[in-house]
Amino acid sequence: MQRAPSRPYRAPALALIVAGASVLFESSGRAQAQRDYLSEAEAAYAQIEFDQVRDNAQRAIDRGGYNRAQLARSYFLLGVARAALGEEGPARDAFLRMLELDPESRADRGLSPRLRGPLLEARGAWASRSARMALDVQFDRRGEALLVTLADPLSMGRTIRARFRTAGVWTERSSPVAPTWRIEVPSSATATVECVLVLADAAGNELVTVGTEAQPRVFAAPTVASTRPLGPSRPSLIAPAAVVLGVGVVGAGLAATGLVFRESNASRWNDDAMCLPTNGMTREAACRDARVGAETWQSVFIASSVIGGAALVTSVVLFALSPRAEAAPRVACVVLPTTSGAHASCSVARF
Repeated sequence: MQRAPSRPYRAPALALIVAGASVLFESSGRAQAQRDYLSEAEAAYAQIEFDQVRDNAQRAIDRGGYNRAQLARSYFLLGVARAALGEEGPARDAFLRMLELDPESRADRGLSPRLRGPLLEARGAWASRSARMALDVQFDRRGEALLVTLADPLSMGRTIRARFRTAGVWTERSSPVAPTWRIEVPSSATATVECVLVLADAAGNELVTVGTEAQPRVFAAPTVASTRPLGPSRPSLIAPAAVVLGVGVVGAGLAATGLVFRESNASRWNDDAMCLPTNGMTREAACRDARVGAETWQSVFIASSVIGGAALVTSVVLFALSPRAEAAPRVACVVLPTTSGAHASCSVARF
């Protein structure tokens, strides 16, 4: 019996080819991910190959993973390359970001005037601005949360990452960029919090760092520094007002008395039966004391009315201006440690 010829078995060979291709592509991707585009941009810069400088510097920025100094260098190389290639607008934008990351940079020394032009424009733009990219961190007034405040004039940041340790336990948080971010501190926290903060761009490059893993920034919970009266305390005006009121009452009493006696003497002076006797005496001779008494008491009435009225009005004003003893304003000051140093935050309160 004749045996049919067997066909070659090709499956193992095909599997080896596929596996080899997978390894090849994986190795290629890993090598691509491990490429240091910043170093390649530096090498091209040394060879004055500005098109390669531009491409590799942009790849370095887009790939991410660089710290602030490396990112600033990438933007510098990108700006120089674009300026050399006649791309002045993009070159100025790259230099704006480089100066945001490294305001004191002197990397432009030795550049030709044509290459320095966009950089000088970027410096001029920053000269007219006061805000710079920064992260400020402090406890809230109650010591229950860390308040992170972001300043980002060029809107370079995309994410804020926080890593803080309380009572020996590390906790991680992250948030999209916002003007303020409140990080709740666990209730088991001690009086201090060790914190590391990173502001990163869209590719994960570090823009601003507060503390490091080796040396985290330590924040102490706020403490009440002092409470003191708000400004010079005003003396009570109750006692002077009472004295002036007494003078006013006395004046009013004298005015009433003067009015009564003046009317009495005036009535006597005007009584013909008393002041025009049949013996031929004149009114002046018969009732001179009544006239003098009426004039005297009239003067007393006028003087007492003026003095008493003024005293009464003054006492009312003094009573109105006298401070309320039960609502004396005071200032409560709280020491808030921040990334730029401690400062006191004060508010008016009533105790």
